[in-house]
Amino acid sequence: MIQKDAHDGQIETNATTSFYQRLNDAAGIVIASATADPGEIGRVQHQIDELNQWRETLANRPESVALQSAISEATVGVFLLVSGLYRPAFVSLRLLLELSLATVHFATNRLELAEWVQGRRDVRWSILINQEQGVLSHRYSDAFFPALGESVKTYNAIGAKVYRELSEYVHGNHYTWGNTTDTIAFNAALQSRWVSQFEAAKTVVDYALTLRFLQEIGPAELGALSTIIDSSLGHIEPIRDFVRKERD
Repeated sequence: MIQKDAHDGQIETNATTSFYQRLNDAAGIVIASATADPGEIGRVQHQIDELNQWRETLANRPESVALQSAISEATVGVFLLVSGLYRPAFVSLRLLLELSLATVHFATNRLELAEWVQGRRDVRWSILINQEQGVLSHRYSDAFFPALGESVKTYNAIGAKVYRELSEYVHGNHYTWGNTTDTIAFNAALQSRWVSQFEAAKTVVDYALTLRFLQEIGPAELGALSTIIDSSLGHIEPIRDFVRKERD
């Protein structure tokens, strides 16, 4: 049996510490580059703050726990993004979209919410995005916001597209390895791609939350959300008219 003295162990510990210190230094360089123009990341953070406003509005509803998890993933995703850890940043973004739509699903499926909280049920994207029964379907819009009409199909398609593209990073599709590497280095194109997909996902989330909850929240809560909804979805006439009528 080969014996190792304490000196050998100290050398290994020092080498490991040095390795991770180099990774930390590399991440610091990426952060400096990623935030050199604060506008892009600042815009993302502003939209996360808007999601937090939704969470505060829905705080008394039990399904808000899923939205809290979604927002946490978005925050982690931004940190991973500016640190140059692009693949896990895309994974966190997919979870933001998935858990946000799960919030809407759980609002009408309280048994499934309880089972999910207890760890006895998984969130299934195929159920959330189902064109006939999912949270972005005519069945949902007819029940909770009938005036939305055909717009629900548009946002279902956007949500499905964004999720599919994000899943390519989760599953390690071959072409994604050409974009992400095993080194920590700033990649402006990947950062812009992440931000673009975040903004698309955020719009889908705003639409899903508006579809499900807008007509159930009170005037005071709507006042806090009206600017957010108007900015994101004001081009959709039934939403714009409802918000402005209630606000006025």
